[in-house]
Amino acid sequence: MGLNTFKIIADIQSGIDAASVGGDLSAGVVTIESLMELILNILTTLVGALAVMYIVIAAIKYIISGGDEKKVANAKNTLLYAIVGLVVAIAARLIIGLVLNALNLGGTSGVTG
Repeated sequence: MGLNTFKIIADIQSGIDAASVGGDLSAGVVTIESLMELILNILTTLVGALAVMYIVIAAIKYIISGGDEKKVANAKNTLLYAIVGLVVAIAARLIIGLVLNALNLGGTSGVTG
């Protein structure tokens, strides 16, 4: 993603061009909504990456289990928890988008139209 947190903080403090974080370009400043959207995007990306990592770990555990039932059960639990975590993160993103749309805050947090 390549976001420089310190640059974003400096942009917020100085109120200069908000194009890098998706702020209102006509106002030329970073809004709370755009900052929250940025944070939500970062967290969603992080959760997605962690879920993929744990799915790969579960696959490796399953492959090297050698048929040991305890190790197979451990691998299946790791996979289950990774998928549940990913579903919860997606659901949270959608709920936030629905709430923002219902409140007419104009957020684009996963829900359009």
